[in-house]
Amino acid sequence: TSTQSSTPKSVNLDSKPCAVGDAPPGWETLAVFGYSGAMSHDPTPWLILFALYGAPFLHILLSPGGGSWRPPPGSRCPFGPRVGWLVMVLILGPIGWLMFVLRRAPRRH
Repeated sequence: TSTQSSTPKSVNLDSKPCAVGDAPPGWETLAVFGYSGAMSHDPTPWLILFALYGAPFLHILLSPGGGSWRPPPGSRCPFGPRVGWLVMVLILGPIGWLMFVLRRAPRRH
């Protein structure tokens, strides 16, 4: 039998990421869930963020019917309607954009 020290070994943070089979002690759970310490270069999360937040944000920024940047005369609010719509999209995402689009749709009588 060999005597092992109870002190944990130091971890070199500059080393390459571990493969799933040789994860440091205590990291087995992370390795099971697919975490290997390496950064993923999958663009899917960024595309989803752009589709749900970036594109609606750009639509309101560039839309001629987005309203004025300045508040209407006599208003006590320091922001114009376009800034309000941008805040709605930032908070509500695609729901805020749908509210913007449906507000601009012509109403039929």
